[in-house]
Amino acid sequence: MADSVYQAWLNTVARNPRKILLTDAGSGTSWSAAAIQAAVEALDREIPGRKSWARRVVLIHLPNSFDWLTAFLLCQKRHSIALSLDTDTSPERIPALREQLRVAACRTLAGFEHFPARPSYRLPACLIKLTSGATGTPKPLFFTDSEMRADARQVGASMGLSTDDSNYAAIPFGHSYGLGNLVFPLILEGIPSVLARDIFPAGIALDFERTRPTFFPAVPTLLRALAQSEVSPESFRSLRRVISAGSFLPPAVARLFRDKLGITPRNFYGSSETGGIAFDRTGEATLTGRSVGSPLEGVRVVTTPTRRLKIISPAVHTCYTRLRADGMGAQVLADFGEILGNGEIRLTGRRRTLLKVAGRRLNPMELENAVLARPDVDHAFVDTYPAGGGESHIALVYEGDAGPDDLRSHLRNSFPRWKTPRKIIRHPFPLTHRGKVRVDALKGIVQRATSGKATPGG
Repeated sequence: MADSVYQAWLNTVARNPRKILLTDAGSGTSWSAAAIQAAVEALDREIPGRKSWARRVVLIHLPNSFDWLTAFLLCQKRHSIALSLDTDTSPERIPALREQLRVAACRTLAGFEHFPARPSYRLPACLIKLTSGATGTPKPLFFTDSEMRADARQVGASMGLSTDDSNYAAIPFGHSYGLGNLVFPLILEGIPSVLARDIFPAGIALDFERTRPTFFPAVPTLLRALAQSEVSPESFRSLRRVISAGSFLPPAVARLFRDKLGITPRNFYGSSETGGIAFDRTGEATLTGRSVGSPLEGVRVVTTPTRRLKIISPAVHTCYTRLRADGMGAQVLADFGEILGNGEIRLTGRRRTLLKVAGRRLNPMELENAVLARPDVDHAFVDTYPAGGGESHIALVYEGDAGPDDLRSHLRNSFPRWKTPRKIIRHPFPLTHRGKVRVDALKGIVQRATSGKATPGG
C-alpha cells in the first residue's frame, strides 16, 4: 500500500535511521527510528495472529510509552485498526467495547491478549477515535490513512512544525489531539516526542531542562497550573511554541502564562470528527479572547443557516458512506460560531437542548454567553432543576473570580425575571483528561446544590 501509514513510517526510518524519535524524560532512555522499527519487527515475529488482525480492531490500553508506539506501528504493519483507550478507562467497560467493535487483540501492561476471530471490517481504516463522551456515550469513529495523514500535514504546516522541532508529549497519544500533533508527525515526518514523566509543574520544568523540547501541545488546566507555579522561566528557554486545545483558554490565563514564562500560548481548535480546524498563528486572538484563530491550511470553515460551523477538509471523518468531493469530506459540528472579517473563527456556543421554564423555551446559551462576556468568568453552564408542581427553575454553574451576587445582579439587569437563575453556583469545572468539560458532572453539581447538599461557593 503505497499510501499507507506504515509505508510512510518505513520512509521515515530510511531517511534517518539513527535519529532519536522518542525519549522517556523520566528514565532518560531514548530510541532511534531504527530501534523502534527493530522492535516492531520483533513483535511481528513473536506475536501470533497476523492474519486474524487484518481489518480487525486491536485495542491499546497503555499510557504514552515506547510500548504504545510499537503496538500502534504493529497495527499499521498488519493492516489492523488501532483503538487506544484512556489509561483510566474502567476495566468493566472493555468487554462491551470488545464485543461492539469485534476486537481481535488487546495490548495492556500485561502484554498482548488474543480473542476468537470475528468478521473483519469490509472497508479499510487505520484507527478508531473515540469521541470525548463529554455529552454522552463515546462514539467510535473509523479513520482512513489518507484522513489521518491530511490532518498531520495541515497541523504541521499551519503551526510551523519542522523536523528540527521536538514535541513534549503530556497529552495522551490516543486522543485526536495527540494523534494529529504528536503521533503522526513522528511517524510521517520523523518529528521526535519527549514522554512527560508527570503533569505537575516541577516535573514538567525538570523535563524541559533535561530534554529541551521546542513544541508543547497542552490543555488549559495544565497551562494554568504552570502559570501559577514557582517554576523558573529559564527551565523553558528551549520552548518556541505552546498550543492550547481541548477547552476554552481564558485570556487572563493566557496573559498570566505569557508574563510568567515569556511565551504566548496559542489556541488550537479541533474535533474528533474533523481533526484540527483552526489555529491562532500570532497569539493575539488568544490573549484577547477574540477568536480561536483562523482555519488551518487545507481547511475550509463556513456557517450553516442555523449558525453552526461546517468543516470541509481532507481530514474529515466520512464514515465511508459519505461521498468525498475532490478528496474533501464535510462535517457540521455541534458548535455555533461566526467567521470574523479577518477570517478568524469565533465560537458563540454549542448546540444544546432547549430548557423549559415557566411554560416557555429557553436557549441556555443566551445566559452562558452573557456571563462569559465578563472578564471575571472563565466557564459557565446553565441547566434547570425541579421546583415542584411540575415547574423548573434555572441554575447557573460558573468558574471565575466574579461573586454570585454580582452575577445575579448582572443577569437581572439583562434578562426578564423568568430567565434569571434562581441558583448560582461557583464551582471548579470538571474536565476530562482531554481538557473537555464534563456535562454529566455539571448536572450532578446542580443536582447536589439544589437538593440541599453542600456545594462550594453556592
